[in-house]
This record gives sequence, C-alpha cells and structure tokens, in this order.
Amino acid sequence: MVDGVTIYDLGGRLIRETFGRQLSDSDALLVFILFHCYRIELSGPVLTDRPGVCWVAADTQRGVSESLASAWAGTEDPRANPYFWYHRWNGEWGSYSHAEQLSTTEAERLDQLRMQLERHPFVSRFEPED
Repeated sequence: MVDGVTIYDLGGRLIRETFGRQLSDSDALLVFILFHCYRIELSGPVLTDRPGVCWVAADTQRGVSESLASAWAGTEDPRANPYFWYHRWNGEWGSYSHAEQLSTTEAERLDQLRMQLERHPFVSRFEPED
C-alpha cells in the first residue's frame, strides 16, 4: 500500500518524485502537455481527500504551472514561480498549437516521459482526454 496524497498535490508530487529538478526545458513542455491534456488513472485509493476517485481529469494551465513550480520550491530559481510556467505555456511554447503538432521526436519523448510517470506507484496510466 502506498501513502496517500491530496488531489491538489498529486501533480506536484508525481513531478517531484519522478523527475525532481532534472527536467530540461523541452521535457518540461512535454510534461506540461501530459498533465494538461491527459487524464490520470490512479493505481488505487491514493487520494486522501477523494478516497473513491479512480480517475483524475487533466489539470488547468495554472494547476500544471503550480505542479511544475513545486519541483523548485524553496529556491531562488525563477522556475519556482508558477507564473514562469504559465507564461512559457501561453508564450514561447505555443500552447495548444504546439501541443497538437508535436514533431516525431517530441512525440517519442512524450511517450518516454509518460512511461516514466506510469511507473510511479500512484499511477496506472495517463490517457489523452477527448
């Protein structure tokens, strides 16, 4: 049995425990896409504040930004600020237009990152939302 997490810290905890502060800029974009455009099937009752929930919907832009920033919490690094990620998504990363037109290399890397996240004990799988 794994210890639990609240729904509000699920994304941050998955990112921190799977990648820590090792995410490159290009990987951070793909992780943003995974959390913002995919739903998560949980491995069991891991949510302490939602014990019956098996699926977690894709997160909002701000929610994903907060989850990514949590990996750098307590540092002076600009990535510790959720607005850093929010502005990246809505600015230079190109948001949905980029997410919908990933290069072959990006799509392959997205699958690798997805598989890493699916090895976390809280996760069964990530599935694209309709």
